[in-house]
Amino acid sequence: RCLEDGSLDLSNNVCERQIRRIAKYRNNSYFVGSPESGVRFAHLMFHFTNMGKHNLESVEYLCDVFRRNKKTARDKLIDFFAHRWQMAT
Repeated sequence: RCLEDGSLDLSNNVCERQIRRIAKYRNNSYFVGSPESGVRFAHLMFHFTNMGKHNLESVEYLCDVFRRNKKTARDKLIDFFAHRWQMAT
């Protein structure tokens, strides 16, 4: 197809880079130790992926969330998700 349509890219490097990241996490998950640790690992990867998608500084975000976590009501914890997070003043 790329020979017929010059606007198509010859390589699929973007797709390969995305797949490599998934494969790396899948390989690392073999060494988490237990099923419970695997669930925790999956949750962490979810949060780190969301931080990247929303261009958040991971250390700043995590420090703020951990600092405010205990003082926040259970129904307000959803505000700590990356797409809803606002830095505490």
